[in-house]
Amino acid sequence: MAKGIVDVLQEGADRALGEAEAALAAPEAANLAPLLGAVDLPEVQGEGPLGALSVRLDREADLLRGIALRELARVSWIGKIAQTIVVAAGVAEILVGLGAAMSSGGQFLLAAFVIAGAAGVVALAAQVSRKAHASLAHDALERARTIEDRIFRLAIAMEWRAGDRGLYQEALARLEGTVSSA
Repeated sequence: MAKGIVDVLQEGADRALGEAEAALAAPEAANLAPLLGAVDLPEVQGEGPLGALSVRLDREADLLRGIALRELARVSWIGKIAQTIVVAAGVAEILVGLGAAMSSGGQFLLAAFVIAGAAGVVALAAQVSRKAHASLAHDALERARTIEDRIFRLAIAMEWRAGDRGLYQEALARLEGTVSSA
């Protein structure tokens, strides 16, 4: 008879873990790794110091976008790990509850509290970590946007260099002002 109960518990646990695995499977579109190559946007073609500066800024912006995507990928994985642990803790709670129902519950109650507490700590740690990685991604994207704005102003200045000398001088003065105030 005891073997029958163990078999039923095993089947229930296997079924619950299978359902949890299916629920936690991420869609393929959630994989950010293929996007890392796409953060290398085309450079502004130019010559001289402004052209060299635009290439340096472009590389920095590409790096920051790559960092942002990596941080977003980490957020995704942290969430998957935390969900898996919480689901496993839920299954363990069910098994502990079934075990407690078949015997005296003092030790099983303690085990249930330990499992629930551990799952809560993991969920809290995952939430803090997710926020930190999301904040890093946001900050990196903001910095990349700022750099892209500078590249845009450099590109305009390089265009005006070939045309209107007065506009070119004004653009250089504005660029110098933004660098000095940064």
